[in-house]
Amino acid sequence: METSRKKMKEEAVRRLLKWGLHPNVVREFKEEGKLNRSEGPGLLYWLTDEEQQIVKRFEKDHNKIVYHLIKTPTSIGMLYNILYVGADVGEWTLDNDDLMAGQQLVYVKNMDADDCSEFGSIGIKRTVAGGLERTW
Repeated sequence: METSRKKMKEEAVRRLLKWGLHPNVVREFKEEGKLNRSEGPGLLYWLTDEEQQIVKRFEKDHNKIVYHLIKTPTSIGMLYNILYVGADVGEWTLDNDDLMAGQQLVYVKNMDADDCSEFGSIGIKRTVAGGLERTW
């Protein structure tokens, strides 16, 4: 069953809270629609203009609401792990079960090899810095 963008945003706020992200991240997303990204050991940053454009294109192309990014340098390129909520409410239970298990289905945008970008599951942990870190 498809739902409204307002309901998707409400679900995104719930997921930010479940991940235990810093309260400022939750507040900025909820009140201003401002996104943060985690980088390195979970340090938090606001998105650059380029990152904001990546998010806008992704949301438009896939009918999803992005609520956080995890930037991860790898041997195959710089990866943006895009955490999102989809419009299909039926998937939310599985998404939340995954979240509680420390993993999430995300879109991984490879900035150095776009043809390697794809949807897939990754491991995630909350860090003492208030952000998230990709574990696998």
